[in-house]
Amino acid sequence: MAALPHPGGLAAAVGALVLLAAAPLAAAGLPGYATSKACKDCHPEVWRQWSLTPHARMLRSTTEHPDAVAAEKFSPEIPFRKKDIAFSIGSHWIQKYLTVIDGQFYVLPKYWSLSKGDWEPYSIFNWRSKPYSLNCYGCHTVGFDPVSKTQVEDSIGCEACHGPGAKHVASQEPADIVNPARLTRRLADNICESCHTDGNDMGDGVFPFAAGFQPGEPIEKYYTDFFLPKPGSKKWYKGNATYEDRHRMFMFYQAEFYSKKRSCGV
Repeated sequence: MAALPHPGGLAAAVGALVLLAAAPLAAAGLPGYATSKACKDCHPEVWRQWSLTPHARMLRSTTEHPDAVAAEKFSPEIPFRKKDIAFSIGSHWIQKYLTVIDGQFYVLPKYWSLSKGDWEPYSIFNWRSKPYSLNCYGCHTVGFDPVSKTQVEDSIGCEACHGPGAKHVASQEPADIVNPARLTRRLADNICESCHTDGNDMGDGVFPFAAGFQPGEPIEKYYTDFFLPKPGSKKWYKGNATYEDRHRMFMFYQAEFYSKKRSCGV
């Protein structure tokens, strides 16, 4: 292990980092999953189309994908080096970067703008208080187990929308996999809303995502009411925390963030 030098700029605020070798994030996760690779043999064209989407490229290992890091300008003002990046996050609007500190993943405190081809003019100074596993695994991986804090697959794979697929892979029966097109409109929307709206998990409330949610189930079993602005706040959204309001939040994201800006920074 080697301590990272921080030559200037944000270095004093960040402090010294101790990095470990970049191992794959996946470890175990919830049972019943087969991973997206298992879908490829029977659904090669669908798999190919998925592989070109931002979902498929949400989380990429720099060891497996040396071209994953879009950032080009590393200088004393940037408090880390390119070789310190273990994973890239995002490929559409901006790109964040993961590093490993004492065996835990953290998002480094500087973001690269893919549209500008430059660093964003801000940093996140509380980044060491937000381990990636506690804040992001539920939406940026597949089959996240909130007890072991492990997952089946990195990035946003086929089973993020279709649910556990091991039984379907073995039987090849359509009834053994979730098809969002055959769900009610509300349950189909719940799949997207489990990540594209906000709240805390219904367990201990420690996760800012619907920990344990699986496609086909109602989101209310896994998500608390979404976060509301404080009274009198001029923030972007106010509501009464009903499901209908959650759905309106999702529709707002679709109309404003996904098409014009970004959601969750990526």
